Amino acid sequence: MDAHNMAQTGNLRQLRDHLEETLLRALRAPGGRTPATITLSARPAAEAAGQAGLKERCQERDGHRCVISGIWDPAHRPEDDIMFGSLNAAHIIPFALGSFSNEVERQQINAIWGAIYRYFPSIRSRLQLEIADVNREENILTLYRPLHELFGAFHIVLEKTETRDRYHLKTFGTISGVLAPHLPRDGIVTLRSHDGRYPLPDPSLLALHAAIGNILHATGSAERIEKILRDFEGASGGLAPDGSTDIGSLLSMRLLSLD
Repeated sequence: MDAHNMAQTGNLRQLRDHLEETLLRALRAPGGRTPATITLSARPAAEAAGQAGLKERCQERDGHRCVISGIWDPAHRPEDDIMFGSLNAAHIIPFALGSFSNEVERQQINAIWGAIYRYFPSIRSRLQLEIADVNREENILTLYRPLHELFGAFHIVLEKTETRDRYHLKTFGTISGVLAPHLPRDGIVTLRSHDGRYPLPDPSLLALHAAIGNILHATGSAERIEKILRDFEGASGGLAPDGSTDIGSLLSMRLLSLD
């Protein structure tokens, strides 16, 4: 409906820019960065304990294995299984969108959540997920750390099939030859609960993630946002000498940083 209305008034580009600002950049910027690069000891003790507890609960639910690759957590692997590595609790809606520390951040994050509710209404109406709920088990996948980074960057998504909790793994671009052998050969990922106390990742959240991934790569936004992120990560010493740095977008990314 929004696209139709904007097309009638000649403002379709404005809608694209709005979606890129409130959803695409916002969800891509901190994606894949939690908890892999969060130093829990630097946060309040209660929050650190909560994050550690969340990771353990989700690992118990997922059988202490990456839900995509089947790679084991080192502490729980069978003795004769050599496929093990560091596992992360990977947020579908990024961890960074679960809190704010000042009024500017509050307004920014409220705008992002407003767009999520508008374009993915079941997240509020059925799942009733709100800002403070990003650490619910429904918003978490157990992933091998390199796959977490790809998932957070929307280079891999899980698209629903006709069977609940069964997904088609879709990749964008070239996946490292080191990781490719660990992906399911049939392209199917089935989520199974090994501990019924904790709910599986919610289909509506994975649908949001898949939709954002497809839009990012279909519209060329992925490349633009990657450039903005590179500018952000390298901005400590100044701006690009050729004048290509997107200052406004850089500031927007800064508001979404975790540190």
